[in-house]
Amino acid sequence: MGLLAPGRLATFRLLTLVTTTWSPPMLLKTRKALRMTWPIDRLSLHPKQKQYFAAHTRERIVDLAQDIRANGLQERIEVTPKGRILSGWGRFLAVQELGWTEVPVLVRHDLVAKGTNLRR
Repeated sequence: MGLLAPGRLATFRLLTLVTTTWSPPMLLKTRKALRMTWPIDRLSLHPKQKQYFAAHTRERIVDLAQDIRANGLQERIEVTPKGRILSGWGRFLAVQELGWTEVPVLVRHDLVAKGTNLRR
């Protein structure tokens, strides 16, 4: 059997896939943002949310909740390490409407490291 025999080719492809998508555990600590699932009660409104963004209407929240129920949450809610919502307040309200107890988040350690004024 040669190196690229059918059984060996499949193994090679599988190993290539695994080695290109897997991250060693030591790299997880150095990432700029971490994908996690947090309890919904750990998240809170950013102090400047109301200053910069209009409030979501009840109709908009219900529509978004129906879309999330049908298609799933397509984009994680971005938060600071302390749970302040940076992006996704409407998604947060919609998953609350659906009764979720946990939500996928993207924890933005990179913004804190830069010293960005987030009022943590």
